[in-house]
Amino acid sequence: VLFRSEISEDIVFGRNAVMELLGSSRTINKILVAEGQKEGSIGAIISKAKEQGVMVQTVQRAKLNAITQGGTHQGIVAYTSPFAY
Repeated sequence: VLFRSEISEDIVFGRNAVMELLGSSRTINKILVAEGQKEGSIGAIISKAKEQGVMVQTVQRAKLNAITQGGTHQGIVAYTSPFAY
């Protein structure tokens, strides 16, 4: 699972990482999905997120590139609440 601590929220990106996050006890504030990404595992992630009441927002791929600073996001980024250590 890829985590980046930036500003005041943690960021998780990549299809498998976000799917694992949805199965964990961490609170997800919102999920960003690249425009045109709705098939396959992204579709399953969107469905699971909506079942859990998580906001899903479609954005341009360039925004995801900027958020992940060159990381391999696979068209999906999740914002979580900070992890309590």
